Amino acid sequence: MAVWAAATALMVLVPLLAMRVTDEVSWTGFDFAYAGALIFAVGVAWELAAKKTGNRACRAAVGVALVAAFLLVWMNGAVGIVGSEDNPANLMYGGVLAVGIVGAVIARFRAEGMARAQGSVALIALIAEGREKQPTRPETLQINPKIRRSFPDRHQKSRHGRSEITILRGVRR
Repeated sequence: MAVWAAATALMVLVPLLAMRVTDEVSWTGFDFAYAGALIFAVGVAWELAAKKTGNRACRAAVGVALVAAFLLVWMNGAVGIVGSEDNPANLMYGGVLAVGIVGAVIARFRAEGMARAQGSVALIALIAEGREKQPTRPETLQINPKIRRSFPDRHQKSRHGRSEITILRGVRR
């Protein structure tokens, strides 16, 4: 843990030095404490997970999950995902993270249960994304346009000539 404390101190020194050089960086004491606690927590969590398993795939999965959680919390705290960082809708993303953590604990960090927990996290994230905006299309959930293009529209025929089913406000048509 001493290594992570030293690494955290070095990383937090970067904005401190930047504040001496430019007026573009303006951190408060809370910003430094927030960044330090977040970086240290991710490092310690990685260390504990790495000691618990020798499997490279598990270590990689934990690393990806920790980086994703770090970025989610960092973005939400810095500028906010929905509007500004003061927008109450940003609290939904904390709920997404909480579902992932609770799901991992309930699954006892076993692969099959973790897969179910990740499915729940993805579903809740989609619901949160859909509720932050007013839908412009008939679908309840707003989906990334690149992903949306892979799904047929309501009146589009499949390659077999049959009409495809889409979900409109939870009702199959």
